Parts: sequence; C-alpha cells; structure tokens
Amino acid sequence: MIYLKTKESQRELILLIAAGLAFGIVGWMLTVAPILNKLASVRQEAITARERSVLIPELEDLRMKHQKTGALFLEEGKRNDFLDQISALASENSINLESLVPTTEPAEPYNKLTLNLKTRTSYLLLIKFLEKLDELKPVVVISSMSSINELGRMRRDLAMEAPSVELTLETYVKKKVA
Repeated sequence: MIYLKTKESQRELILLIAAGLAFGIVGWMLTVAPILNKLASVRQEAITARERSVLIPELEDLRMKHQKTGALFLEEGKRNDFLDQISALASENSINLESLVPTTEPAEPYNKLTLNLKTRTSYLLLIKFLEKLDELKPVVVISSMSSINELGRMRRDLAMEAPSVELTLETYVKKKVA
C-alpha cells in the first residue's frame, strides 16, 4: 500500500471535495433527475397529442363515410317493410309476383338477405321494375336472373304468354349492436 503524506489542510480539501460530490450527486438525483423525467414525459405527451390531433379529422371523415354507407344497408328490424316495399314496387310496375321468398344467412359484419322472386311478365315491364329497383335504398343486387319464354304456347285469345322470370336479389342487413 502506498501511503501518501498529506497535510491536514489537504485532507480537509479532499474531504470537502468528496462531500461536495456526494451532495451534488444526491441533489441531482432528488431535484434535477425528476424534473428531466417529467420534461421527457411532457414531450412524449405533446407528441402523442400532436399525433391525435392529426387523427381527429381522419376519424371525423371515417364517421361521415360510415353514415353515408350505413344508409345503403337495411336495418335489422325493417325486413318486413322492405319486403312490402319490393311487393309494392312490383305492383306499381304491373308485375304480379307469383312468389317472393326471403332467406337470411350470416355474413359478418352484416346478414345477407336473399330474395327469390318468381313472376310472369313482359320484358318491358321487367326492365321498368329493374330500373326502379336500382333506385331503391338499401342497395339491392341482382345475383341471378333466368327467363323461360315458352314459344309457340298461345292462350285461348291468341296472345302469347308472358315469359316466366326468376330473379335472385341480394342485400345486406345491419346487425344490431349490443
């Protein structure tokens, strides 16, 4: 071991320096470090707030789009009203429905409503009906259509029978949010 010969004044100076360093470190830990941590936290909150403020207009935009597209779908409790609406639309266009059979199947996040429709009508009346159907809200898609024209088959009054038409229509029903 090396023993340094120091004078009393040098020892006091070393002790003062060591005590000063110890008080400086403790003072740093108790006052400055928490302030720096708080400052870093405030900076992070400011960054988060800035990011959120950028997202708010986007969120409002999405809400508006959701409201607009939501109007394109049938509400769950309005299925019978919608069927009445299809029947009324057919009647307005002089189409006598032989059958209108609805079926529902789950298709997340909506339910898919399929309508199988059978009628005997002229093509002109069918086109008018389809044009009106296109204007209908909620949006209705024709997924299939078939027509059987029984050529040569005449009624007693010598008029041709109207072709038999089968349509499959589809729309989507909003599920109730619990």
